[in-house]
Amino acid sequence: MQVELAAPLGNLSDEDLVLATSGPNRYDSPLIARLFDKNGKLVYQKVERITGLIRGEFEGANPGDPIDGHFFEAEEPIFVVRVPVIKDSVLSLKKFNSTIETTIDLEEMQKSIPQINQEKQGKLSSVAVTGNPDNRMDLLIMGDGFTASQEGLFNSFADTISQEFFNISPLAEYKNYFNIQKLFTASAESGADHPPYDPDCSGGDNPACCPEHPDDNPDPLAGTYVDTKFDGRYCAYRIHRLLVVDYHKTVAEAGVHYPDWDTIIMIINDNTYGGSGGGSLSVVSSNVSAVSISQHEFGHSFGRLADEYQDDYPGYGTCSDISGPIPCEANVTDVTDRNQIKWRFWIDPNTPIPTLPNNYGPEFVGLFEGARYRSQGMFRSGEYCLMQYLHSPFCAVPSQALVLRLYDGGWGTPLIGIRQIEPGSAQPDAPAVFLTYPEGQTFSVDVLNPVGGPPASIQWYDGDRPIPGANQPSFTYKSSLFQPGEHRIRVVVRDKTSFVNPNMASETMKSEHQWAVFVEVPAFDIHWIHFPIISR
Repeated sequence: MQVELAAPLGNLSDEDLVLATSGPNRYDSPLIARLFDKNGKLVYQKVERITGLIRGEFEGANPGDPIDGHFFEAEEPIFVVRVPVIKDSVLSLKKFNSTIETTIDLEEMQKSIPQINQEKQGKLSSVAVTGNPDNRMDLLIMGDGFTASQEGLFNSFADTISQEFFNISPLAEYKNYFNIQKLFTASAESGADHPPYDPDCSGGDNPACCPEHPDDNPDPLAGTYVDTKFDGRYCAYRIHRLLVVDYHKTVAEAGVHYPDWDTIIMIINDNTYGGSGGGSLSVVSSNVSAVSISQHEFGHSFGRLADEYQDDYPGYGTCSDISGPIPCEANVTDVTDRNQIKWRFWIDPNTPIPTLPNNYGPEFVGLFEGARYRSQGMFRSGEYCLMQYLHSPFCAVPSQALVLRLYDGGWGTPLIGIRQIEPGSAQPDAPAVFLTYPEGQTFSVDVLNPVGGPPASIQWYDGDRPIPGANQPSFTYKSSLFQPGEHRIRVVVRDKTSFVNPNMASETMKSEHQWAVFVEVPAFDIHWIHFPIISR
């Protein structure tokens, strides 16, 4: 579909492309998208992610148990590609490290896919708009199984989700780095599908039956089917609590109303416990545990964090920070040498390595054995954290990964990260300023500070020389009689958050803007004073 984005699309250089395909992640894989003009010339390229897994991660059987995780290969690849409209262009799609390339004539595709309906049937409204989508993480909250008369109920759930989603660090401190929109789309009927119980139910993902029916907690809605906009249903892939929607219908509707979305939370109007995650889409029921599930899934989809529980998952791809081509995610490792642990700067010198369980708090960092579906040989940084236990904090090292992800987009490419100097805010907006002594010029930028602080570090420079006392968002430069010529006036803004260890801070946490300033000193302003020479 053809839509208008508020945020410009970044065109990656070849160097950026290498960085964008280098990040470790087992939940999706890089997809290189390129546009070629009618003469075969490359005019645009970017990287998207193909989601390979549908995740269902639920509370354990007993209070305090680790997450009960289930993973399934998606029957169809799940991804969204946003590219600019360039007449007569051809889209090329190729998986990273693959020789198979798919080419698509975009104009012909637009004509041949009538099923994508661009009529705006839903109602979009803002929950919190903190800035331009070009410099924000855009969260879209949608709903399924809400009838036209239940719009108020959807709004209530969406408002609750948008508030409680940010009740955990570091999301609370960085809430103003997010835009939040909600999209109400009416369904013909209320609720979600509950396939009937059938212990002989066959097939990998059979919407006609469900083989799970615990004797101590039977589903009272088993056998119920309803007509909903996005086909919300329980018992996907034979797991009763695995609640899914039609992904293609979801992203099509989102694209029509708010194409700048970065991540979607879909609320199902059904109180039965359940949910799922896949790519940038989290599905949650209206059950009270929905928020913690969505926070955990966000840790995967946005933070690229690994699960920290130990239940075996046969066939899951391995990782290693010791050897091999695939390093581990930010919050897990197989390294046991204290001096080589990637989060060693967080570990107190007196903390034993490996670290034995001792009911430590969320700020304590060690090396706890058991993570990433292995009880031995793989280690996590915290003892009780959200990537292992629902209703828990993210803990220190995962929190750091989330903050860094905000700035570098997760793959070391500032093109897709948030900048503390708001784009387009620099004044004057011209790149060069011409002054005649004794004229001066005030320079300024708008600075994005985390709502939870601390304030950003601001420093103005003349070339590489820091200007003493110039540490506010605005600065007035005064031309000097003795320094004519070209000057480079720069402002550098850095996030000084305690969520990121200073030894692990990324250059992407620094924003910079500069102006060329040319100072002219008129000849009549230069005076020579002669003193008599007195000799003795």
